[in-house]
Amino acid sequence: EPDKVIKLRLVAEPPEALDESLATLDVWIRDDGDAGRFLVPHMTWVSETSLESEAISYNISNESCATWISRDGLSSGIAGLQVELQNCAVAIPEVRDHATYVKDFLYNEQSEPLIWEDGESGRKCAVALLTQEAVEAIIFQGFIPPTDRIWIWINADGKLERDEGLCFGLTVTNGSAAVQEQNFAVLLYDSGLDGGGRIRCVRGLDCVMDMSNSSALMYQYGFVQPSVEGANCLPCDEAYGYGDSSANLSSDMISSFNLTGSATNLLANLGMSLKEFTPGTYSVCLCGIGINGQVATMTLSGPRLRNTGFCAMSWPHCALEYWDAVNPAIGHDHLQIMTDCDRPDLTPEGFRLGGNTVLALTGFAMRNTSEMRTAENGIYVLCYCYETATQKCDQLEQFKAGAGTFIYIGPNRLPPMTSMLGQSFQVSNVFGTRLTDEDKVMLLPQCGVPHGQPFLDSLNATFDFNNSRFNFGILREEDGFLAMDYQLCWCQPADGRFGGPVIACDEPQHFLAHIGTVRLICSFRYVDLDGHGHCRQCPLMIQTAGGPRGEECVIAVDLFVMAFSWLTLMTLFFLAIFSSFRCSRHGVMKLHGMPRKVEDICNERDHLLITTCGFHNLIKLKRHPIPVFLQGTGHFLLDSKPEKPIQLYVMPVNELILEVVDKDGKPVSFQADSSMGQVEVPFFRTLIHSALPDCSLPLLLQLILLLGGSVALGIYLLPSPQELAIYVLLAIVLVLL
Repeated sequence: EPDKVIKLRLVAEPPEALDESLATLDVWIRDDGDAGRFLVPHMTWVSETSLESEAISYNISNESCATWISRDGLSSGIAGLQVELQNCAVAIPEVRDHATYVKDFLYNEQSEPLIWEDGESGRKCAVALLTQEAVEAIIFQGFIPPTDRIWIWINADGKLERDEGLCFGLTVTNGSAAVQEQNFAVLLYDSGLDGGGRIRCVRGLDCVMDMSNSSALMYQYGFVQPSVEGANCLPCDEAYGYGDSSANLSSDMISSFNLTGSATNLLANLGMSLKEFTPGTYSVCLCGIGINGQVATMTLSGPRLRNTGFCAMSWPHCALEYWDAVNPAIGHDHLQIMTDCDRPDLTPEGFRLGGNTVLALTGFAMRNTSEMRTAENGIYVLCYCYETATQKCDQLEQFKAGAGTFIYIGPNRLPPMTSMLGQSFQVSNVFGTRLTDEDKVMLLPQCGVPHGQPFLDSLNATFDFNNSRFNFGILREEDGFLAMDYQLCWCQPADGRFGGPVIACDEPQHFLAHIGTVRLICSFRYVDLDGHGHCRQCPLMIQTAGGPRGEECVIAVDLFVMAFSWLTLMTLFFLAIFSSFRCSRHGVMKLHGMPRKVEDICNERDHLLITTCGFHNLIKLKRHPIPVFLQGTGHFLLDSKPEKPIQLYVMPVNELILEVVDKDGKPVSFQADSSMGQVEVPFFRTLIHSALPDCSLPLLLQLILLLGGSVALGIYLLPSPQELAIYVLLAIVLVLL
């Protein structure tokens, strides 16, 4: 203590008995060291996470303090201390590198000095800590903690930052016995990412954050935002649209929440709002009363949306080797191929049964690629589910979070096709997903199962990318193909990159994707009578393959009509021949036109006319007269004899009358009269000037057309020799009748 002086004045009786110069005196009281001294730690280190567990509550004890000050030694007299927050850069320069001007704490100043009474020694708390309960009691219930110390409420925020330094100045109160003035500091070790408690959410699950270990208070509200190094929480008015705490912030990777529960069980329920958020680290930010800003860190686990997987329909197995996720969990992370994560009912049956998998050490391997092949090619989504004790990820409805894109490579399904053995076969209009000009197809009894014949097991067609088709060429029975149903099987080569298999597409076992059905049928008029695929010709030309499976010979209406037409043409052909020509023998065999009987020969108006019995069937070609011979008329100027032929010329007047003219087509100058005889036309002239009734075409052209039609139909019908002979004889018989 400082020296003290007591001034004394002596009073004598009688007064004159004392010399006035000796009537006053000074009594000096010097400190004998019995007031004690203050022991103040120059610097105290405390971990952020330990503050809450050691903090003061309703029962204030000597255990809840960040900085203790002790009165040591003798304790004579009253001693008081005043503690004030100081600027570290001025008060304790060595702490300034630790100090941060963004304080994650609230404090209440000391309003009364910290007092040690006369004779009192020991330690007292100069910087005390508040629990979450105490802060809520102060705010909501009017609880007033002791005022003789500084109270600090630490926000163990979970934000990775520099250690924080709190500096204090210490002064003694007036009249204190103990004398000690100095500065001291409290350094807060940063707690890292778990300052507010370990909070973890998973995409696709309801996110309920336990805020009990953070500095959050009841009735506060807040939001989560992506954590960015060096960045703080958005201001609440900016995040909530200028103070609207009821706004829904589920946009731009920011989602809001309200706090519910109690101080010991404080929860923030985000529901499924984080389902489409990018996994990673998020800041949990508070608004309203109390501390505003970051109070905790939340880790959102699960796959990132940029994952991409692909498989070809023909691959024997389908695996996703590369997986981008936060905190991947082997045995817990499940994937399902779907059309839409929000519409499980749209998922193809093939993916329902085979397009799901769980994470293993080697990645994701789809459960059943054989079932997957029943699904169509295309672009799908990968949907994610995290397996928990109550969720086994065995229902499509549990795969709620998108995890990326899945490309199922392959051609579109083709409608059933039919091709005839012995003809060229090509598959046209082939489109699909990510096809290449190296794709191949084979015709197999069953996809992946060989024929057992070397030629057929090596026969495939390569994709013509520019024309979208596969061309097999001619399929022959002699090469081993049978009249039966084959599966059109597709394969795309793979070189093993990106986790895929190594496939050369040169063996039937590689062609596993069934994209269509091809029925090979027997060629025209051939049929598989025994059902073994071997074609045999039907016995009749009017028969073709029929029956339920085309294994019976049935009469075809079109072939029957063609056969009847063929018989008609042959009959007309023979009719034209037999009715237009006759063979006679006058010394030698001679073929000439059919004779026309004469009904009358007479002159009318200087024209010599011949009237025939019935139609003469001769046609006029321009002004060319027709050479003829007359016999049996009894007129010496008209009748021809073998030894003396007389060639005359006629021109048709109508269907019954011929006019006799000279070779220039002019009327003759002689006269004749007869009512008998016949007119004969030479063979070659018959071909040119004769015709069938009611037809103006020359006989030669008619015969050519009839013969050509008969030959064409005969080639199409392919009659057996016996059938050909029967039809020819039948046509001749019909003509003769």
